[in-house]
Amino acid sequence: MTNLRVDEARLLEFAKSIELKATRVLEGLHKSKRAGGGIEFQDLRPYSDGEDSRFIDWKRWGATDRFFVKNFEKSERTAWLIITDASESMQYKQKPEWLRSFLASFIYICQALGDRWRLANADCNSFEEALPLLLNQEFGIKPEDLSKVEARADERVLLLSDLMFEPTLCSELWEQDQHSIEVIQVLSQEEAQFAFNDVIEFRDLESPHKLVLDAGMTRKLYLKTLSELQTDWDQMIRTQGHRFQFLADLGLIERQLTEFFQDL
Repeated sequence: MTNLRVDEARLLEFAKSIELKATRVLEGLHKSKRAGGGIEFQDLRPYSDGEDSRFIDWKRWGATDRFFVKNFEKSERTAWLIITDASESMQYKQKPEWLRSFLASFIYICQALGDRWRLANADCNSFEEALPLLLNQEFGIKPEDLSKVEARADERVLLLSDLMFEPTLCSELWEQDQHSIEVIQVLSQEEAQFAFNDVIEFRDLESPHKLVLDAGMTRKLYLKTLSELQTDWDQMIRTQGHRFQFLADLGLIERQLTEFFQDL
């Protein structure tokens, strides 16, 4: 059981925003023909006090004057092992806020669909227990420790990282019983496009090193290096999964979640 000090008002506000995002994604997936192996409404059941009102079937209420709740169902259930990169570069710009919002929405959707999930290196068993962990950033694994993570035989691995490290650090994870591994590369706008100009000081977030460079001259070399690193990751993943590249933009999370589940 998780026992963390979190401001209750902040926690409640976070939970409400996540439920709203995730519910809209679920409704969008239901309308999609490719939605994660076929997501449909399984049935309706009577509403109970305290349930999320956004799942109420309002048309049925209008016809019967009684409240019913929609049950979502998926043709195939999945067990997820969720691994998040805890390196210092994942603290850059909006990445921490994006990561906790994306993860909380992902967990909410998993529970709504009946998928099992667990956060690597974290002790929680429900959406409610995961929220304080996410708000306090009490989760994540350093790249050098990825080789210690063990996936269970029935689990599908989800890795969230900016992938700013060599893929060989987690090669052992790929070799564990040929697990399917979905990789979400999280980049800030600056990292994805290197939108810097003039002379600028670059500081390494994981060491005291810094450089003063002409950003224009550096851009080509940076983008070339980033592309080569991404190619190395794609070769590692091969047919065992996919690499998604998502910008750490809070306004894009619903669209990104929809894209992820549609492409599974």
